[in-house]
Amino acid sequence: MKRFGRTVLAAAAAGVVSIAGALGVGAASPGTVSITQHGDFTSTMQVLNPCTGNPIWLTLNTESVFHVTYFTAPGANEFWVTGTDADTFTTSPDPVTSVTFSGHGADWFGGAFNQNNTTTGSTFNLQGTGSDGSHLSAHFVMRLTVASFGPPPVITANVNVARVTCS
Repeated sequence: MKRFGRTVLAAAAAGVVSIAGALGVGAASPGTVSITQHGDFTSTMQVLNPCTGNPIWLTLNTESVFHVTYFTAPGANEFWVTGTDADTFTTSPDPVTSVTFSGHGADWFGGAFNQNNTTTGSTFNLQGTGSDGSHLSAHFVMRLTVASFGPPPVITANVNVARVTCS
């Protein structure tokens, strides 16, 4: 759910960059424009407990930074985007075991986009402790590259690490 929101946010940022370019914003002085947005928000969603598979409610308290850089020179069809989140979380009791979890997480994502290629990546780390003393750990590293060297484009997608452990 959070990734979907960030995808929408990245698409919106790309739209702002495109509209600004079409309107000639910054055209009088070719250079670089950077936009940074800070945010704090709380979200609650139903998820599956990765240790039991049972449905639980997850509440995230997130501090977020989102950054876009784009170039205003004529023909400079390039922009960069990056974001970082720091989270604390709690869960509702598991309906079978009654265990709740609390902990912290962090994730980063970024990408570079131009007329010849695109590369994006993200990392995610989470550490939690159960009310019974158990531990939850999750770690993901993902990368997507699209190279437009000619039809068809070459697409490379990697999930380098995807690990969830319950102990």
